[in-house]
Amino acid sequence: MTLPYPCLPASARSFPIIAQTACRFAMLAHAMARSDTKMILALQSGITDLVKAKVNFIVVPCNLAHRYFADIEAAGAGIPILHMADCAIAKIPDATKNVAIIGTAPTIEAGFYQERLITAGLKVVSSAGLLEHTTELIILVKEKGFKDKAVTASWHSVLSEAAALGAQAGLIACTDISPLIYDGPKPFVMIDTADSLAEAAIRYFISLKEGYQVI
Repeated sequence: MTLPYPCLPASARSFPIIAQTACRFAMLAHAMARSDTKMILALQSGITDLVKAKVNFIVVPCNLAHRYFADIEAAGAGIPILHMADCAIAKIPDATKNVAIIGTAPTIEAGFYQERLITAGLKVVSSAGLLEHTTELIILVKEKGFKDKAVTASWHSVLSEAAALGAQAGLIACTDISPLIYDGPKPFVMIDTADSLAEAAIRYFISLKEGYQVI
């Protein structure tokens, strides 16, 4: 049986069946976001611990940390590492042409989502207004929670801005706003990057355990 999930590297079948996430060092990396050097060292330290534990594959549940994916892979000793963007892009409907990325400024500025979307033949729609509205939304969520009327209004502003840009799908690349996806009607398909990574990790583990071929 074949599982057609392109973000799951088949080479992981050679490793023992141990699934690990990298929450500890991803959270540490967030705290060090102002220093690239410290962030890379924190990420590589966490990866090294996972390598020593002889994990089967690695997922890093942090959007911003994927800015340093090459550095993470360098510390991975060949252990497959699922890329959050690849897992999310794999869930975009085939008929989609225009995609908006809804996330923090550092994640957007890192450019890895745009690079992978363009490689997949998709167009990235963006604007200063969309980023501004998203930043305002994230601040409001942290201050007021998800149920506040101001948060709801801000969320609708983000969606309206993305829709006006012609978005047919949106990548929700910030876990602070992920719960809002399930609140009310949506003007386009929404894909939560964290959910996509979690789903990919589960599918990957099952494929190893049951001997499926992953492509």
